[in-house]
Amino acid sequence: MKPAPVFFLLLVAAALVPDARASTTRNYFTRPVALAPDLNARGSLTVRSKSAGASECFEVRLRKMDPDLPLSVRVADGDDEFGGWLAPLPDGAARKLVLDTSKGDELPFGESLSDLAGRRVQIVDDNDTVVLETVLPTILDAPVGAVLTEVMNKNPDSDFKQANGTVRFINKPKSGKQFIRVRVGGISFKSKSFSLWVEDDAEQMVKVAPIDKSGKNQGMYRAYTRYGDPLPLGVPYLADLSEREIQVRADQPHPDGELLLTEQVPLME
Repeated sequence: MKPAPVFFLLLVAAALVPDARASTTRNYFTRPVALAPDLNARGSLTVRSKSAGASECFEVRLRKMDPDLPLSVRVADGDDEFGGWLAPLPDGAARKLVLDTSKGDELPFGESLSDLAGRRVQIVDDNDTVVLETVLPTILDAPVGAVLTEVMNKNPDSDFKQANGTVRFINKPKSGKQFIRVRVGGISFKSKSFSLWVEDDAEQMVKVAPIDKSGKNQGMYRAYTRYGDPLPLGVPYLADLSEREIQVRADQPHPDGELLLTEQVPLME
């Protein structure tokens, strides 16, 4: 029998060696929807698995923080309650906490990243005030997501006959990018204000944010998690808004506003 070719033996050996490449997924921290104590705060939570889970890393990075404010990171337990795990963060405008099992560190609660996936993570001060929040992501091996732009439908009964609008979505959960932008034209801010409304879990329309003036007869709403902006309704992912209705309404003259434009959020994963 002839000896096996060297190239073949190398292929077999490579197949038997665990994959040393790291799989990394990130979520950005966002400020609370209501009563955010620091409108400049932002940061990210990155999780990393190497060699098929042989080592794992939990990394918090914060920027533009109040340098003198004592802060800690806490993770919810399996019952979605806080209090079981808390780690102080160093002082400064930029802060970092890295837990790496390859260096002997233990992850929150001594659990694996797969067990921790989906749990709430918060940055809190000494009074338990939430400064930033996110959820611990599931590690994704391949990039997924979409970039979509939808044209909003006009309300034929509206007094704003020239109103028009688009909604742009950037949904890239592996890199943490979650972005929504609503652009509205054909409106006047002289005697009116306008707001974005979104359908909630109870299938009721909820006023979530103002439409800010961005030009002559133009307005815009934007939320980008990379900058710490909370998404509508405080959801962690745009996919959580899939197939919900979004609307632009004039705030006057009715208490619930006058419907100008409407669109359904496309299905996202």
